[in-house]
Amino acid sequence: ENVNNNNNSNGGGGGGGGGGGQHHHRDSYLAALYEGGEAKKKSSNTTECVPVPSSEHVAEIVGRQGCKIKALRAKTNTYIKTPVRGEEPVFVVTGRREDVAMARREIISAAEHFSLIRASR
Repeated sequence: ENVNNNNNSNGGGGGGGGGGGQHHHRDSYLAALYEGGEAKKKSSNTTECVPVPSSEHVAEIVGRQGCKIKALRAKTNTYIKTPVRGEEPVFVVTGRREDVAMARREIISAAEHFSLIRASR
């Protein structure tokens, strides 16, 4: 009598590899450049996260082609990492403590200003 013992238990496939960490090229080389330059001066650098309410706020604060954020970087002498669409709307500001504080105030007041404008439309 033909007992077909099909003991072909197939092992489950291996889990897929983890996704690579996202690297935001356009900002990362600038950051490397910036950190390289700062290391020599050894001014006490600090980094702060500045959250804003939404990606619309981000777009407004950054400006066309980043013109506003570039001006803010120059004015406050800080490095500001712009949040990427689809991620948390949080700016990352690096520089001397007082410069970071100034940049932070500017970003927050711009965000509040935008909230007011949008509410009144």
